Amino acid sequence: MANTLDSKDPYTANHSENVARYSLMIAEEMELSKKQKEDIYIGGLLHDIGKIGVPESILFKQSSLTEEEFEKIKMHPVIGYNILKHIPFFKKMEY
Repeated sequence: MANTLDSKDPYTANHSENVARYSLMIAEEMELSKKQKEDIYIGGLLHDIGKIGVPESILFKQSSLTEEEFEKIKMHPVIGYNILKHIPFFKKMEY
């Protein structure tokens, strides 16, 4: 699933991997459980998955975003949630 976003935006591939790696390092310092660390790493990889639903003209725009474009990009967490909420793995995570 993470590769889907990578194919649309190569920048995001490095960004998501970095977020996942740094999040895992923090989780390790916090001495979280193995399961929590795995979930945090996966969350880092997928945190921008909702950008799949943002038009490329906005994602790759070189100049400043208009207010309307910025509102659309701010919706990517909601889009991501709507993509992932149907996947059983993400339905309920308890620790």
